[in-house]
Amino acid sequence: MRPLLVLLLAILGATSSMAQPATGVLEGRVRSVSGEPLVGANVLLEGTFLGAAAGADGSFRIERIPAGRYLVRISMIGYETYREPVDIRPGETTRLEVRLRERAYQAPDVVVTASRREQRLQEAPISVSLLSPRELEVRNVLKLDEALRYVPGVYMTENQINIRGSSGFSYGVGSRVAVLFDGIALQAVDRGETALDAFPLDQVERIEVVKGAGSALYGSSALGGVVNLITRTPSDVPTTALRLYVGAYEPVRYPEWKARWAGARRFRFFEGLVLSHSHRPHPDFGYWASLTVQRDEGFRKDNDELRIRSYARLSGRLGSQWKWDLYGSAIRSQARTFYFWDNARNALLYETDRATGGNNHNRTVQLSLIPVLTWLPAANQFHLVRVRYYFNHVTPLNSPDPVRRDTNATRLHVVGFDEQSTWHLHRIGVLTAGLGGEVGFVRSGFYRGNEGLRLRTQPNLSGFLQWELPPGRWTLKPALGLRLDWYPTGEVTYTRLSPKASLVWNAGETLALRASYGHGFRVPSIAERYVKDDAFLPLAPNPRLRPERSISWELGLRWQALGWLQMDLAGFWNTYRDLIEARFQTGLPGVRGGAFQFQNVTQARIRGLELELEASPRSELRTRLGYTYMDPVDRSGPVETVLAFRSRHLLFWNTELARGPWRLGVDFRYLSKMERIETDFARFVEDVFLVVPIRLWDVRLGYERGFWAVNLIIKNALEYYYVERPALLAPPRNYTLQIRLRR
Repeated sequence: MRPLLVLLLAILGATSSMAQPATGVLEGRVRSVSGEPLVGANVLLEGTFLGAAAGADGSFRIERIPAGRYLVRISMIGYETYREPVDIRPGETTRLEVRLRERAYQAPDVVVTASRREQRLQEAPISVSLLSPRELEVRNVLKLDEALRYVPGVYMTENQINIRGSSGFSYGVGSRVAVLFDGIALQAVDRGETALDAFPLDQVERIEVVKGAGSALYGSSALGGVVNLITRTPSDVPTTALRLYVGAYEPVRYPEWKARWAGARRFRFFEGLVLSHSHRPHPDFGYWASLTVQRDEGFRKDNDELRIRSYARLSGRLGSQWKWDLYGSAIRSQARTFYFWDNARNALLYETDRATGGNNHNRTVQLSLIPVLTWLPAANQFHLVRVRYYFNHVTPLNSPDPVRRDTNATRLHVVGFDEQSTWHLHRIGVLTAGLGGEVGFVRSGFYRGNEGLRLRTQPNLSGFLQWELPPGRWTLKPALGLRLDWYPTGEVTYTRLSPKASLVWNAGETLALRASYGHGFRVPSIAERYVKDDAFLPLAPNPRLRPERSISWELGLRWQALGWLQMDLAGFWNTYRDLIEARFQTGLPGVRGGAFQFQNVTQARIRGLELELEASPRSELRTRLGYTYMDPVDRSGPVETVLAFRSRHLLFWNTELARGPWRLGVDFRYLSKMERIETDFARFVEDVFLVVPIRLWDVRLGYERGFWAVNLIIKNALEYYYVERPALLAPPRNYTLQIRLRR
C-alpha cells in the first residue's frame, strides 16, 4: 500500500508542477438537422477531461484549453456522433456550429464503468450493456431488479443479480455483483447486498452493466460484474416531471388457490407517483430532487408494501478548477416479505405449520449523505474524492412485544471514502490510481454468533493502479491493472491482490476486437459469518469463512454497420473457487437437530457465448435481441455436475414500433429450466423442485403528445405461472395505466 501512495504523490507532484501552456476557448452551438437546440448534448475534447453540456439554446463553452489540436466529440442519445479535429490558438476563441442527424438506435456512445473513466463504447475492453432512460420510463420501471431483467446475460433470481451465472440463490445475502450509484458503492456490509429499490431511476441517464470480474477496479463483490447507475446533470431550464400510475394483478386462474385464500379471487391493486424537479439557476450551481411513493397490495397473502423514497443532488463549481456534488437520500418503507410458499397447492400462502415460517414484517429506514469534490488542475488530469455515510435501521414487526422488536432490530452505520486520480500523459498513456477505505458497524440480535455479541464491525482498505495506452494514438490498446484489498475482520484478516489485463484493437471506425483477463473476489459478509437464528430456517454461524475467488476470460467484438445495426459478440470462460453456499449441517456445537451454515463448498467453471443485437432498419422501428448460452459446471465433487440454480439459455427480444404519437412495444424473455436445485431446502419447504422454463410476453401501448403521455402496460400477458427461484410464485398477469407529464 505504501509504495502505491508514494507513486501517486510523485506523479501528482510532477504533473502539477509542469508549466501551464497558453490557453484558448472553444464555444459553439449544437442543433438537430431541423434546427432545434439539443439540450444536454455532451461535448468532449478527446484525450482530456475538458468538456461541457449544451444549454437550453444548444450552446456550450469550454475555457482554459491548452493551445493545440484536439479531436472534439459531440454526442447525444438518439443522434449520430460528431467527431472532428479542431485547432485551439492561444488567447483566441474557436467557434463551432454543429448539426446532428438523428439515428435509429438509442444506445449512447460513451461509457465510464469499464475503465473508471469516460471512453467510447468501441474502446471498452470488456462486455458492457446499456439501458437508456426511455427504456425504464415506458416500462414503468421503479426498481433496479425490474430494469435488469431486460439486459442480455443478466439473470434475476428474485432480487439477486446474477451476471452470466456468477450467482446462485442465497436468500438475499452475499451479492457477487457490485452495484454503484454514479460510481459510489452503497452496499450494506452486514448482508453484502444493495437494496435494489433504493435508487431514483427517474433521474438516471443510463445504466451500465459490465460483465466479468471487476475486482481489479471495484474490489469485493465485483466478482461477477458491475452495475453502475449514471444520473443526469441538472437541467439548464427548470424541468418538472410527474409520473402517476395505477395497476392491478389479475385474479389467479386455479380454483384451488382461490379456495384457500379469498384475496386471490379479486384484483389486487398497486399505485404510485414519481415527482422530480431539475434546474441550474446559475452557471455555477444546479440541483435535482426526486420523490417516489409506492403502495402495493401484493398478489400473495400478507405480501404488501408501502415505500416513500426521496433523493436529491446538488452540483456546483468553485472557480474554473473545482467541482462539487452533494447527494442525499431518505427512504422509509414498511413491508411484509414472503419468503417461500406453504406448498404448490397453497402457492399464495406462506408456510405456518412449523416454526420455520415463511413471512416477515419489517419497517426500514435508510439514510445516505455523499459529498464529492473534483479537482481539474489541468486539461490532462483530474482528481476525485468521495466520502459516504450510509445508515440502515430495520425493525421487525412480527412480534407485538416492543422490547423484542428493539432487541431484534438491525442498526447499520457505514462510513467510507475513495480517491481517484487520472492523468492523460502524452507519451506514457492514461494512468488511473486510487485509494479507498470503509468501516461498517452493525448492531443486531441476528448476528450474535456463538459468543453472543450483538455489535459487529468490518473495516477495509484498498489501493489500485491502472495503465492504458493513450486513446486515439494507437489502434491496438493494451491495459494493465492491479488492486490490493485488506480486510482485518477479527478472527481472520483477508488480503487479496487482483490483477487485470486487456487488449482492444480498433480495426476501423465501426469494428473493435477485444480480449480481457481479470481476477475477482468477494469477502464474506457479516451475515454469512455470524448469523444465528431459527425464526425461519435454522441458521448457524461460521466465522472462519474464506473469500470467494474467480478468474474471468473474454474474447469479443463490437460492430456497427449500415448506420442502423449494432452487434456485440462475446465468448467467456470463468472459473470460481470457494463459492459460499448455505448447506444443512448436523453435529454443530450447541445446535440441536442441525442447521443451515454458510460454507466454502463450491468450485465451478462457467463458459459460454453471448450475442447482443440492436437494429433499426426504419426510423419508426427498433428491435433488440440478446442471447446467452452457458455451460455451468460444478466441480466440487468427484464427478462434475450441473451448477445449481442456473439456466443454460437466456433469450431476450424487444421491439418497438412508432407511428405518429402512438407507440407499440413487445418484450419476450425466455430462460431454460434450472437443471439442478439444492436438496437441503426440501427438508423444510415442500415442492422446491417444482421449476419450469420461463416464457414471458409483455405488451405496452402508448400515446405521446407534447408534454404528456399515456401508457398501458400488460406484463405476463399470456398468464404464465412460473418461479424465478424455488418456492416463490412469480407475478401473474398484471396491468398498469401510466400517465406522464413533463414541463
